[in-house]
Formats: sequence, structure tokens, C-alpha cells
Amino acid sequence: MEYTYTSHYKTIETFKETNKQAIYVGIELLNNGAPVVINHIKDHQMVELLKEEQFKNVLNNLVYVEAMENELILITKVLEETEPLLVYLEDNYVPMESRMNMALQYLKGIVNYDELKGFTKSILIDEVQLVVLNGQMVFDELMVMDEAKEVEEWEFNALCSKISSVLEKIIYFDYKHLKKEEFFLAEVQHFLDDLNNNQKFNNFNEVMEEFRKLYIYHVCMESIEDPDDEKPSANLKPSKIIPIVACIALLLGLGAYGLLNYPINISLPSFIQKSERVPVPKAYFTVEKNDNYWEFINQSTVEGDDNTIEEILWEIEKDGTIIKTADSKDLTLNFTEAGEYTISVKVKDSFNQWSEKYIQSITVEITNEEDDDVTEVEDPSEDSKLYRITYGEGIVEDHSNNRKDQPAHKIERLQEENPELRIEIEKDKNNYDTLTFWIKAMEIGAIDITIDGYRQGTPVFKKNVTHTVKVPERWELVNVPLSKSELSELVLSFPSLEYAIWISDIKLDSFK
Repeated sequence: MEYTYTSHYKTIETFKETNKQAIYVGIELLNNGAPVVINHIKDHQMVELLKEEQFKNVLNNLVYVEAMENELILITKVLEETEPLLVYLEDNYVPMESRMNMALQYLKGIVNYDELKGFTKSILIDEVQLVVLNGQMVFDELMVMDEAKEVEEWEFNALCSKISSVLEKIIYFDYKHLKKEEFFLAEVQHFLDDLNNNQKFNNFNEVMEEFRKLYIYHVCMESIEDPDDEKPSANLKPSKIIPIVACIALLLGLGAYGLLNYPINISLPSFIQKSERVPVPKAYFTVEKNDNYWEFINQSTVEGDDNTIEEILWEIEKDGTIIKTADSKDLTLNFTEAGEYTISVKVKDSFNQWSEKYIQSITVEITNEEDDDVTEVEDPSEDSKLYRITYGEGIVEDHSNNRKDQPAHKIERLQEENPELRIEIEKDKNNYDTLTFWIKAMEIGAIDITIDGYRQGTPVFKKNVTHTVKVPERWELVNVPLSKSELSELVLSFPSLEYAIWISDIKLDSFK
């Protein structure tokens, strides 16, 4: 079959192609070859549903529609240099007021979908549609089918529940500065609960208007209150006029960002407890030379009660070229070529803040040269086997998912009890303050872990940890501070596990 769109657009690469849907990356033959996404929908049931939608009046990124009897082609412009929302929130410090702005922009955006059918809405309101462009959240508007599910109409209450889930991610996904209960206002949590169990909203506009009332009160109005300023409103300082104008714009439905061409620096004094930003970590290491190898002992530090070192990056340079990198806590190297070497380390903390590099130069003198410049050797202090790992039902070794040659343990849900992994610690080998391990899952979501510590069979330590998987199928580091009590055994259990996870490279360590 010949398609009209081929006279205007050229397919460059195939993203997805099945008997129900094909998605191509293409370019516009005119307009300097602007990139586009060509969405060719061939599922009869979905085509019949989508052909009734008035997409041209709703989708901002739509540039072309071609409808046939059993096929539908939607072409949308590509938003270049964007980041998925959850990746952006993970990689950047996003203060709470900015998150509230994003939440409001999300709700204002989905108001455009009010006239669409429930099934179409369910695709367009999903968090995967949200990307960040130049610091602003925008919608991708890509109609991707979940071919494992039937095309069916969505009830509005189910859509409200989905919106509530997306808003929770926008507001506190990877927000580590304060615990959830400390930065959620009771009114905001009440709004989300009402939305999740909808009994009052009939369309997206009503949802947005309700949230906008909270936004205006807690972001705009409270940010202009000054208990020490008793002057009349006519004498307000210029810096306080901007939030007032923004509030008026919101009340008129114009939106603060549409009215002003620069971001509004506003605070949420009653929304979160005042706290200064945690200082960036400080990288540091000492050097010890032992016979034929060098040891670089990481003594980097972080500040804050709930702050730990999450990532470490070592770099070894020779003659201005990086010849090796590593992510272990300490570094032990065997140099096989004489010369000047530069060793650097930098660390990232729980707030996604990287330290400055700490750098030292060393001079290596050896007599017998070999082929390689430098070889990383196993740290003798780490693998004298200070502990032994055992596990019961629900946990198996899975070598197909090893992390850097470290064995992975696959953990799956049990029907009647929680799977348990035990770490038996050798006597007099417990000079540590942190348990570290790497974790991986196939889905984004929270994983609850309970850690019990014992000394000769007596419970002396307990900690509940929740790790939020940020990117599926990627190893992520977990650091758990331990008590100063000498422990002979640690037991990790996994309550409420909903899907399989993997754990690897379990270590007892010291980070602070």
C-alpha cells in the first residue's frame, strides 16, 4: 500500500515494528530535514478508537495525520536534547518549589486531554510521556501500544489513581533531603489520597484547579508573607512583586511561566522544614607502598545524618592519558612500568552531589618491566573472607546476572514468608560501620529491606531500608549505616517483594 506521508517524510531508522504497530524515526523532506517520529498503528481496534479522536486540537507536537480504513499514521516532531523526567530528578538537585511547579504544569498539560477517550488519556498521562527540556517539563505525546494488554476503555477513577501516582513521583522521587512525612503538607497528601480514591472529580480540569489552589496558597501567597515587614502593600519590595504577579496570572489561568520569561525564586516555608543544603562531599585518600604494590586508602567524607557515599570514581593517568578507572572503595595497584602517575578520586553522596577531584602524583621505579602499565590487584584486606553468606528459600545464585564477575543472588517473593539472606561475620573481624551491596530490578519502584543484626544470637540492631529503583535493569549501589555494636551476624529479609530482584557484591565496609 502506498502512503501519502512518504512524499513529505523519509524513514531513517526503525524503533519498533510488529503486526500491530510500527514506530520509525524519520526526517521532514522540507524544513531542513527536521526530525520526526512516524507512528504507524495497524491494530484494528486501536485504529477505530483513535480515528474518532480530535488529535489536531489536542496534541502540541502533532504535525501530520493520515487515516485509512484499518490503519492510522500519526507523525510528531522530535523534542531534541530532552531527558526522561525520572532520570532528570535523579541526576539533578531539584528543590521542592520546582517540583510543585512541575506538578502544576503536568496537571495543566493533561487538561488538554479532557475531550479524549479514557484509553487515549491513559497513554498520554503516563509518566513515560514526561521529559525535561532546558529545565522545563514537557510532554512527548507518543502513542505507544502495550501489546500485552487489551485495548479497553478506562474509567475516570482509574485515571485519577494513575495521575496520583505520577504526581507522587514528580513531588518526591529521589528527594533525599527530607523524609516523606516531613515535606508533605497534610493538605497535599490529602489531595493525593482524594485523587487516588476519587469521589469528587469529574474531569482533568477539576483536578488541576484543586491542585492549583494548594499551589497558590502554599507557593505564592506564603512566599510573600514577611512577619517582620509591617509596611503597607504599596511599599512592597520589588523582589516580592514577582510572586504576586504570578499568583494573579495563575488565578486568571495564564500561568506563571507563560507570563514571565524567567523562573520565579519562591520558597515554601510551610511546605518543607527550613534546612540548608548539605555541603558537597570531600574526596581524600592516603598512599601506602608495600613491596610490589601500592595501596590508595579512601578517606573521603560526607556531612549529614542520612548522607553516605553512593559512588566512587578512581582515575589513573600517565603522560596525560587515563589508562585505568575503578569504582571500588580503596584501590590497590601493581605498576609494571616506571614513570610518573597521577591518581585521582572523586565521590558522590546520597544527594547526587559530586566532590571535587582529589589528586596525588607518584613516581614509580621498577627494574623488570612487563607489557601492561598497571594492574589492579585484589585488596588483601577485603578478601580474607571476613564473612560468609548463606540463604534460604526464594534466593538462588544467578550467574547470568553477575556484576563485574561478582556473583549475583536472585531473590523472589515467597507465598508464606520473606526470603532471607544471612551474613555470618568472623569473630574479631568487625571494624566497619557500613553494609554495602548492589541491587538491580526490572521495574522502577520501591524495594523494602529489613536488616537485623545479632551478637552471638542476641538481637542488637534493626534497620528498615527502602531503596527506590531509578532505572530498570541497572545495578545501583546501596549503603546502609550500621550500629557501632560488634555484630556476629546480619540477616537481610525482603517483605512485600512484588517482583524478582538481584543483589551482588555484598561487603562490610567503612565510609565515614
